[in-house]
Amino acid sequence: MGLFELALQLREKRLDIEEALVEEKKMIDNLKKEHDTLSKKVKIVATNLNAAEEALEAYQREKQQRLNELLVVIPLKLHQIEYVLFGELPSDLSGSLVFSNRSLGRLQERIVQLHEENSKQKRLNKECRERRKQLIREKREMAKTIQKMEETVSQLMISKFGRVINLEALQTLSVNTTLEELKIKKLRKELSNVKEMKMWEEKIAQVRWELMMKTKEHTKKLHQMNDLCIEKKQLDSRLNTLQNQQGNAFQGPRKADTEARERVTELIQVQAERIQALKEEIALLRKKGGLLLPPIHRPQENE
Repeated sequence: MGLFELALQLREKRLDIEEALVEEKKMIDNLKKEHDTLSKKVKIVATNLNAAEEALEAYQREKQQRLNELLVVIPLKLHQIEYVLFGELPSDLSGSLVFSNRSLGRLQERIVQLHEENSKQKRLNKECRERRKQLIREKREMAKTIQKMEETVSQLMISKFGRVINLEALQTLSVNTTLEELKIKKLRKELSNVKEMKMWEEKIAQVRWELMMKTKEHTKKLHQMNDLCIEKKQLDSRLNTLQNQQGNAFQGPRKADTEARERVTELIQVQAERIQALKEEIALLRKKGGLLLPPIHRPQENE
């Protein structure tokens, strides 16, 4: 893992160096373009200068020719005459030219300016050439550095894995491995969800079964309570009948009637206790969420 990280770091450095080389190439191209532009400008300036000089010369020639056509008397002093031949003034001055000092001074100043501009362009061209040479040297050094780093990475890969590994393919494989792991996690999660759903379905079925059994038991208790209520009514009716028969004139031992009445009273009390117990049990089933069915009334039997 450490070698892989080192390879990644070296690759990042290589990419940084390549980016720097690209930037340097762009700078070199820009300098070349600027140099070409300046060279073109110099050529254009030189062409314009030549054209201007030729036009000026032609104009001066034409002007001089026109002036030469005029016959004008100009008084000159000896120090103003610079047209000498073999150190002496020629006898014929028809081929000489009369020129003002101001015009001559302007032309001389323009010549000096053109020399200065030409010197500036030469210095600029020289700087551009030096910068280009420097960039070419830096490019060569960068290429050597990249080559050394690639050799180092290759040696490390060979020492670790026995061969040179394509890092781009390795990264692609790593991405695919991560995707496969995510797919496996997804399948496991789906299986877990299916098992959990099945477990909850079984729990729901069990709870429904228990609820059905509780409902049946509750219904049975209601039927028992209904039977006891009917039996209680019957006993109350019998008790009332016995009480009404006390005033009638019939022969029979009074002690037997009293005992029978006591037994009926005890039976009614027992039935009332059973009814109360059933009511409490029904209330408990209601709290647990059981379903209650209405009591079934049986037809009352008359004794």
